[in-house]
Amino acid sequence: MLLGTIIPIVAHGYARLLKMIDVETELAIAAGQTKTFRLQDYGGLFGSQEKIRSMSSCDGGGLSFNSVEMPAQQWRTTVRALLRVDVYGHEQESFKYKGLKDLITELEIRQTLRHDLLDSIDAGSIDHSMTGHGLFQGPDGKCLGDKNRGCLNLLKVAKVAIDNLVIP
Repeated sequence: MLLGTIIPIVAHGYARLLKMIDVETELAIAAGQTKTFRLQDYGGLFGSQEKIRSMSSCDGGGLSFNSVEMPAQQWRTTVRALLRVDVYGHEQESFKYKGLKDLITELEIRQTLRHDLLDSIDAGSIDHSMTGHGLFQGPDGKCLGDKNRGCLNLLKVAKVAIDNLVIP
C-alpha cells in the first residue's frame, strides 16, 4: 500500500528532474558552456563503483567517466539515459537491472497472487484477521473482491504515472 502510494510521487519527481535537466541544458547552451559529467554524482554504477574502480587496471584504477567535460546537449542525453535505465530498467544477455516499472509489475503480481489466495480460502479454515492488511476487507474478514482491491488500484495509479513519464 505504501509503495503504491509513493511510486506516483517518485514518478512526479522524475518528471521534475527531466524539466530541470532541460533548463540546465538550455542555460549552458545559451552561455556557450560545457557541462561536467561525474557518474558518482548520479549514484555511480548501481552501488558498486568502488569495487569496479579497484578492479580497473586499464586506466590506473580510475574511472574514465568519473569527470568528463562534454557539450551540454551530450550531457543532457547522458543524464536522461541514466534516468531511463532507472525507470525502465536494462536487460542484456547475462544481466538485468530492474527499473521502477519492473518494481510495479512485481508488486502487482505479488498482490494479485496474495488476493487470489485469500479469496480462495474457505471462510472457516483460517483467521482472516491475521492474513490480510485489513484495510479493504468486509466484516467477515474476506477481501471485497476484484473491484475493491485497494492495493491493486493504487498500483494501477502508479503504473499510469510511470507510463505517462516519457523519457525520449
